[in-house]
Amino acid sequence: MRSEISGLNSELRIIAGKYKSRRVNSGNPEGKADCLKGRLSGYRPTTDRARETLFNTLNNILDFDSVTCLDLFAGSGALGFEAMSRGAASCDFVETSQKQTEYIAQTAGELGCTDSIAIYKQDAISYLKKNPELEYDLIMADPPYGYEFYNELNAEIVKHKFGIFVLEYGAEGAGMYDMNKYDVIDKKAGITNFKILVSKE
Repeated sequence: MRSEISGLNSELRIIAGKYKSRRVNSGNPEGKADCLKGRLSGYRPTTDRARETLFNTLNNILDFDSVTCLDLFAGSGALGFEAMSRGAASCDFVETSQKQTEYIAQTAGELGCTDSIAIYKQDAISYLKKNPELEYDLIMADPPYGYEFYNELNAEIVKHKFGIFVLEYGAEGAGMYDMNKYDVIDKKAGITNFKILVSKE
């Protein structure tokens, strides 16, 4: 645990790509260790180590050039901005917190990619239900601690056409999904787990 928490008081930074080392506004530069322990409700930051593990894996199975992304439970938007830094053409960010959507907009302005993003202040499952026609090359979801609706989330995800779906989860588990339609990759970085579904279609 100590190695995972170590360094969490520093600001969020993009790891690689054209925005490498640029800051991602999170509104909580001093409190990420508390978030990791689950003491700040509704916010689970993806640590630098976990993001690096995830994107190293994605680099082996996805060419980021011109892909379209969806960042659910976006929080600071760190996952979506990391994808855009590596070449993604656009990203839709879905987040319920007004404050976090403002930070996402601020980061996009500082990076100069405002025209390539859309921000939706909305619940992730509601967004998926209201937009069944949307297709994405990459969907990433990082639900908060104690999230209880993984099965419902997964049920809505698989109704959409996508290339890769990344689900970040903790001890609560990742829910159920149809393994016949996807190749599944499991990755772990410290206390963070990733379930990566790669469409066979």
